[in-house]
Amino acid sequence: MIILKSVFPVFILIIAGKILKDFNITSDEFHRVSDKLIYYFFFPIMLFWKIGNKQATTEADLYFCLAGVCAVLVMFVISTVYIKLFKV
Repeated sequence: MIILKSVFPVFILIIAGKILKDFNITSDEFHRVSDKLIYYFFFPIMLFWKIGNKQATTEADLYFCLAGVCAVLVMFVISTVYIKLFKV
């Protein structure tokens, strides 16, 4: 049931977009512009809004953040060693 609640709105939006295009209410140019607006403007705002509202209350959240920081640091070290060894 939870998958249906997650996927159903996406299908409704796709179907609504197709219907609007079929009745010439929207155009291809509108879809290109709105796609860029959503991808570059609204999506990052939504991500930061959702992340900013998250309260780190459990130990698991702390370990998750620590794992993310460690992953970034490990990739930094690996890429630095690669750059120095292969003179990139």
